[in-house]
Amino acid sequence: RIAGGGLVVGSHAHRQVDQFAQPVEQVAQRFQRAAHCLPAPAPRSILTVQQVGFAQERPTWRAQGGGLRRAAVLLHRYLRELDFELRAARRVDHVVTMSPEDGARLRRFMPDLPLSVSPCGVDCAHFRPRAVPRPPDADLVFVGHFGHPPNVDAVLFFVERIHPLVRERLPDAKFYIIGDKAPPEIVALANDDVIVTGLQRDVRPFFESVKLSVAPLRWGAGVKGKINQSMGFGVPVVATSLAVEGMELTDHEDILVADEPEDFARALIDLYELEELWKRLSENGIKKTKADYSIEAARNRLRHLFSDKHIKLRQGKKLRMLTAKIESAQSLS
Repeated sequence: RIAGGGLVVGSHAHRQVDQFAQPVEQVAQRFQRAAHCLPAPAPRSILTVQQVGFAQERPTWRAQGGGLRRAAVLLHRYLRELDFELRAARRVDHVVTMSPEDGARLRRFMPDLPLSVSPCGVDCAHFRPRAVPRPPDADLVFVGHFGHPPNVDAVLFFVERIHPLVRERLPDAKFYIIGDKAPPEIVALANDDVIVTGLQRDVRPFFESVKLSVAPLRWGAGVKGKINQSMGFGVPVVATSLAVEGMELTDHEDILVADEPEDFARALIDLYELEELWKRLSENGIKKTKADYSIEAARNRLRHLFSDKHIKLRQGKKLRMLTAKIESAQSLS
């Protein structure tokens, strides 16, 4: 419960919703499942959708090699998640998505859905670029929570199909894998060149020493916190086209985009070796993050979202804006 009459509902708050939801003026919910817990009649509520789950099933099927049996399983999951997420959206007064693409996916089924887009913010004062030049032989990094299956697939895809191509040209570059809840198949990747660190409470020392960040995601949705966090540090990113979805980033200006293993490796090597390219992406990434993904930019979007002008209020009450700070992309997709 938030002082001033607001309530934030997470994914494990089912039992607390009934006792808190009625007295407050506004409920802000982070997960779709929380919307199903609202009592009727519910207070004015806003649902924040980090990613649209049903959008992941088709790219998941492609990434895992296709097949009719797998298609049947994922079709069932798609229909189940589609029903669950649309019912959640219908129970609230307004929906906030992290990307325009996720908003469009929901409006395909609910054309009149009250919806806004507000990507997650990066604390640019905390995650700031290093003050001294980066060493020329710096390493590579991936950051992500491994409770999120697309991150597991991304790291396996990179180590098995991209990293061997990179090592032919950059034999001394180490690959750091940072994130909580690494499963056995990720832990098993560890060797002299691949370092599995587990959860790191402070990722700044790593970003101060690495030269590049990778986001080789093959499925998933929403804005990827690992990308805007890296850009905020001034660490250029090589990512798949799916990973940059909804971020309005320009290839070869803000980021490098490649999908096939050979293309991804080539982009990574170019960025590693071409100082002019590295500098341009580093500088543009910092500017882009401050302009579009900083805490201040997120606060301005939320201030408008929670304003009297944006949402019609019940009984003339004033809304109170609820804000939260995300410490690390290790807790994001």
